[in-house]
Order: sequence, then C-alpha cells, then structure tokens
Amino acid sequence: PYLFLVHNDFLGPRAGFYHKPEENTLFEKMVEGVLGFPASDALVREILRCHFSKEDTGDASAIANCGMHVRHDIERAGIRGILLVGQAASYVFRDKGDLAGRQGKVFDWNGVPTMVLPGPNRLVYMRERGFPKDQIDAERIKIYEQLTTFRDKVIGVQA
Repeated sequence: PYLFLVHNDFLGPRAGFYHKPEENTLFEKMVEGVLGFPASDALVREILRCHFSKEDTGDASAIANCGMHVRHDIERAGIRGILLVGQAASYVFRDKGDLAGRQGKVFDWNGVPTMVLPGPNRLVYMRERGFPKDQIDAERIKIYEQLTTFRDKVIGVQA
C-alpha cells in the first residue's frame, strides 16, 4: 500500500528500479534495511511514465499530465503513503525552497501522507565526484533518518 515515485532518464528492459545497477542496489538496501520490506513489495513507479523524451522533464505540464497515473495508483492500490525519491521530488516541487522545506517532514500530497527523500543517485554522484567520506556518510545518515521518519510516522501510524 505504499507508492515510491522515482525518476530515471533511461530505463532499459532489464533494469530494476534504477537504470544504474549501483543506484538500484543502494535503493533496495535503503528500503529493506530501514522499512523492513523489499522495495518490490511497494508500488515503485516512474514519475514521468507517460512521457518518453528528456525534453519533457523540463516541462512542468508533464507532471500534471502524468498525475492521472499517480491518482489511479492511489485509488486502485489503496495507497497509504508516498515517497517522492530524488529527482522525482524535484519535478513535483520545482521551487527549491519549497522542496528543501519539505525534507524530513510528512505532508499531504494527493490526499496521502507523503515524504521527499534524496535518491540513491545522490550517494553515487558524491562517490563518483570524490566527495570526502564524511560528507557521503552524512548524506547517507540523512537518507536513513528520513526513511526512519517515513517508517515511524506513516507506516507505523497505520500498522
């Protein structure tokens, strides 16, 4: 009953939730390690699944057009909590200040308790760019703390 919205610039037929295997593995470990169930037990969807070109990602109307799919998932699957992961959150909340203000908080979106969460691609990016280990660890801790908040304030409230 939980919907995780993600974004991939490209998702091949053999990919998991993310195109890059390292991002996919991190995502699976984060979800199972903190939430206690595999990501495959949630409904994981591409935020822009009704658009197929990179140019569409810059168009705010793309999210509005794809919103019908999100609402359909909410109704059909009886969704009780939503995680907007990484870039998917930045497509929904284009204003960086608004997005930053939602970090670590549960808020109502489409009538469902929702949280935004940095994606695994953030950690991969930091590693690839040679960020110091302490900065990467701090980001990892932030992600795990936000997942813990989702577990405690969204999943735990409904258990």
